[in-house]
Amino acid sequence: VSAVSANMRLRSREFAVLQSVGMTRGGLRRMMYLECVMYASKSLAYGLPLGAAACAAIYAIFSIAESYTFVFPWINALECVAGVFAVTLITMRAASPHRRASSLTESIRGYDGA
Repeated sequence: VSAVSANMRLRSREFAVLQSVGMTRGGLRRMMYLECVMYASKSLAYGLPLGAAACAAIYAIFSIAESYTFVFPWINALECVAGVFAVTLITMRAASPHRRASSLTESIRGYDGA
C-alpha cells in the first residue's frame, strides 16, 4: 500500500509531463491500472510459491505425529489473489485525487501544494 501511494506522489511531475505532451486522462488511468496489475502480479509471483512451500512445510511437521492427507487450500489462495488485486487497485484510486487536484503547470514545476 505504501509503495503504490508513494509512487503516485513521487511521480506527479512525470504524470503532468505526460499529460502536457498529449496523453489523455483515460490513457493515464489505463497506464496506472496496468502498473497496479504489474505490482500485484509481481507480489503474487513471490508470495504464492512461498505460501505453498509454507503449507507443505506445516503439513510435513504435523504429519509426523499422525497421518493426514495434504489438501492445498485453493479457495483461500484464490481469495488472497483477489485481495491483493483489490488492495492495489483501491490504493491507486485513493491516491489519484491528489494527482487531479494540482494544476498541470504547478505539477511540472514541482509545487505539490504543501
